[in-house]
Amino acid sequence: MGNYDFKSDLSETQKKEIDFAEKLNKHYGAVRVGEFGKDNKWDMVFVSLKDGRSNISFEMKSDSMAKNTGNIAIEFHCRGKPSGISTSKADYYVYQIERGKVSDYYLIGVLELKRIIAEKLYFRKVSGGDKGSNTRMYLFKLKVFAKHATLLKFH
Repeated sequence: MGNYDFKSDLSETQKKEIDFAEKLNKHYGAVRVGEFGKDNKWDMVFVSLKDGRSNISFEMKSDSMAKNTGNIAIEFHCRGKPSGISTSKADYYVYQIERGKVSDYYLIGVLELKRIIAEKLYFRKVSGGDKGSNTRMYLFKLKVFAKHATLLKFH
């Protein structure tokens, strides 16, 4: 990720979503239903978790720069309208932090994420994204974000 070419990034993201879905199935017995990321509500929905929960939705983000910058970006506005955390109907956000051949996956409830945003635990707002998108994001230190998230163990 990070080349700021939406079509190219989307293809790469879809591969990562499939990989994450396979990991959830293998480690937690989660079964994905429906299509991946067909709207801005969530990226994937799972049913039949081992603990009996069902219909749990996830928004998945991948960040290849976090290992170098120590920061996590949470999108909230793009192309002149609310997006990302502002529009997500997912139950959880999952952040994949690439670390060479392995990745760390941080899971955070959307309500918890919105709470830490409301408490302004981010250290600044930034612009980015592909050219012309005018994407706005909250920038969190990874250490701060990790205190409020769960590190999923897939290794």
